[in-house]
Amino acid sequence: MKCSEVIALLEQLAPASIASSWDNSGLLLGRRDKTIRRIAVTLDVTDAVVEEAIAWKADLIVSHHPMIFSPMRQIVTDQLGGRRIWRLANADIACYAMHTNFDAAAEGMAWLAASKIGLRETKRLSECVSYPGTDGAAREGGIGIVGSLPEPLPCSALVHRVKERFSIPSVLVYSASPEAMIERVAICPGSGKDLIPEAIQAGAQVYLTGDVGHHSGLDAKEMGLTVIDASHYHMEKIFVPYVGEYLRRSVSGEALQVRELLDLCPFELW
Repeated sequence: MKCSEVIALLEQLAPASIASSWDNSGLLLGRRDKTIRRIAVTLDVTDAVVEEAIAWKADLIVSHHPMIFSPMRQIVTDQLGGRRIWRLANADIACYAMHTNFDAAAEGMAWLAASKIGLRETKRLSECVSYPGTDGAAREGGIGIVGSLPEPLPCSALVHRVKERFSIPSVLVYSASPEAMIERVAICPGSGKDLIPEAIQAGAQVYLTGDVGHHSGLDAKEMGLTVIDASHYHMEKIFVPYVGEYLRRSVSGEALQVRELLDLCPFELW
């Protein structure tokens, strides 16, 4: 299977056209006509991921976060980004990023996170984006999601559910009402502090996200919104097994291997 054909499969799930204008999703390194036999799926293209992909003889890395984001004036090996690009280019490993297009896809990051904690009657937290699905019907996406739990839960029980279903050892909670029964929840995996006003406007009692920051968390609490900061990484690592399984289903019958590099977490909680 050619690299361009793998990209076409990925863009059926999350079209490049719905990525944010400031983003750098898409093919960032490599040849579109390259034959792909091994795909490594990861959240971030770290040094550890680069070395593992080279050792495994991967042909393509599919990541959530773009390996190249800001403009680069040099590709040199004494700089972090340049070293990674140089190593991958020499190994003829292509890199494709699914960033805000996966965030905004109808069955992308927010939908996947909402499914994990069982939200129902959901709608998008930010402005909706519409795009044609593979069946020709219009799909509705957008950044973030808000919905209702199947039954009200004490705030403490919801926190426990989040930790359990996202496999997170600990979370940071700015609790507006520790004993409240929670029914309506907003979610924005990744860095979601900018959507706190939208979560409040949508009537959410709890906002589940990452990278909130001290002052944003305090402000949300003062406005009556409980915030669960489950970290950027732990909220978005769900990308890796989901996209890995999607690729396996999509290339069934092809001589192609998919490996999920989920065990290469870039940090530890002590």
